[in-house]
Amino acid sequence: MYTNRYAYAFALIIISGILTAGVSPAAGKDKVADPYVGVYEGTYTPIDGQGVPAIGIIRSSTRNSGEYLVLMKVKSDQPKPAKPWGAVGTVVDGKLEVKARGLGARWRGILVNGELTAECPAFKKSKRGKILLTRLTEQPDAVIPQVETKTSPRTAKTGMKRIILIAGRDSHPPGQHDYDAYVDLLAKWLTAAKLPEKIEVKVFHEKRGLDDLSVFDGADTIVIGNDYGSMFLRRSLGASKQFRALMAGGVGLVCLHGGTSMEPVNDITRLEHLDWIGGVWIRGFSRNYSTKQLKKGQLLPLPSPEHPICRGVKPFSTSEESYCPMWFTSKGKLEPLVHFPMRGGLQTIGWAFERPDGGRSFGYTGMHALKTLGVDDVRKLLLNAILWTAKMEVPAQGVASTVKPEEILPKENLPKQLSASAPKKSKPKRKGHVSFQDSVDAGPDFLVQGEYLGEQISSDGSKAVLGAQVIANSEGKFQAFVLKGGLPGAGWNEKKARIELEGATHGKKTSFPGLKGWEAEIENGVMTGKGGEGITFRLKKTERKSSTLGAKPPKGAIVLFDGTNADEWTRNKIDKRGFLRVGVKTKKQFGDCSLHIEFRTPFMPTARKGARGNSGVFFQGLYEVQIQDSFG
Repeated sequence: MYTNRYAYAFALIIISGILTAGVSPAAGKDKVADPYVGVYEGTYTPIDGQGVPAIGIIRSSTRNSGEYLVLMKVKSDQPKPAKPWGAVGTVVDGKLEVKARGLGARWRGILVNGELTAECPAFKKSKRGKILLTRLTEQPDAVIPQVETKTSPRTAKTGMKRIILIAGRDSHPPGQHDYDAYVDLLAKWLTAAKLPEKIEVKVFHEKRGLDDLSVFDGADTIVIGNDYGSMFLRRSLGASKQFRALMAGGVGLVCLHGGTSMEPVNDITRLEHLDWIGGVWIRGFSRNYSTKQLKKGQLLPLPSPEHPICRGVKPFSTSEESYCPMWFTSKGKLEPLVHFPMRGGLQTIGWAFERPDGGRSFGYTGMHALKTLGVDDVRKLLLNAILWTAKMEVPAQGVASTVKPEEILPKENLPKQLSASAPKKSKPKRKGHVSFQDSVDAGPDFLVQGEYLGEQISSDGSKAVLGAQVIANSEGKFQAFVLKGGLPGAGWNEKKARIELEGATHGKKTSFPGLKGWEAEIENGVMTGKGGEGITFRLKKTERKSSTLGAKPPKGAIVLFDGTNADEWTRNKIDKRGFLRVGVKTKKQFGDCSLHIEFRTPFMPTARKGARGNSGVFFQGLYEVQIQDSFG
């Protein structure tokens, strides 16, 4: 990974902000001046660099006294915002002691008399530094841009309730975070339902483009299934302003699984998604829990069975991933609907939220797996919630629906009942993805895949850096991305042009036919080609390596694995290739530590996206550092 160090120079600290069973928002309390709440500005100084501007924001919660949300971030020109981390802190002797722990960033500091001083003894030297912030205003909301609209843009000309469903981009293997599939299914069931009011259901898939700003016209509620909530507004719509107007006008909102995550925004004073949905997953504070850890047959309790969303819904059991604890807003009326049993008590993973603007919202952190829609009570919960947020009457027994087994299978898996009735020769038996651990066995496609760097020459003779990433898709087929400015983390960023090409190998050459004026050819590790307006380019294959690759253990370090023995691990077994088996744990227990790990992902040209090399390392059995082949 190649990332500017400033992208990590921030921390998100949460002070005891957990909504547990039986806790409801406080109301009617007089507002008093809070010594900590406000907007802060100052500087962040990395250990090996000069100070850069930084900003912070602290918000309080009225659910329990002494709850605070503290967010700090460097004012960086990085096009891709850094990811927030959370932790727990306490107020001691009139001082706010903050402790933020995340993988690679551990902020510790004290806030007193309007001044926050903190330092980060991070795992990596490049991320260490100190931050000094001073309070500018007492109310953070004062600097949040307000939407100047009091009326909803809904037209109501058709006399029908309009429900908009938006599916985010793929980010996981088939069957997981499968937003396209379950948004389509929800739309199908809503359309088929017998309801007292007429409805119009529209589905939009982000990967197919959401550039038309009329997408939301006349919406009564919007259902979002994606990663990082409203992040799609910044990625493809350019409709942030319009969406804010809809929320301010009382349009409903439903966010499922990743849609409940607070997106890493550049402007941290704008915590809109929290106030729109009522509760959010925050990296480092919230965790990903599997329902598999529950006792066999244990059901998820429903603390508010009388709520309209729970009509006809019974406590249910699922086998998937949910998020908790969540950070909940202090605004509006929030009612827990689904609880997740944990050692420390019950945590809320499903809730109804009546917003101050008059709109209704629903959040559910389940729905990681598409197969979850096979549970009748889950389907009814989600369909009921969509109607409720659209301010429709929910049927007394809830919204009924039926599902076919093949509808909740990943698209690439044929249902057994269908394949059994088909002629034996009509569908070849599916084989597993081919995987290579050694470049010698990987074949010629591996030699073509990789990064290329060089320069382009324009028709006027001017030169500029140009990069390319070439991905092998098996059987001599390739996908290439030509990157203006260089390679990711070294000249190219998301604001610069990215030209996609498809090609194939014929003989000794790999050719990428013309597309939008661009074409290329690779032979002997050199890519040559031409682009629009008389551009020509020549790029050579390059290999970037981590500066810490092969580093020697420092004095006093514990060597856990060096390829020769596995004595430090349980179930310690090394195969013939010298690989350590998966599922092992260290015999010793570790607290604060620095871990140096070197890894190699397999070459899997027949797999796509998250199905390629995907593994990870867990700290304390809770926090995972994912190791995944996401090249290109």
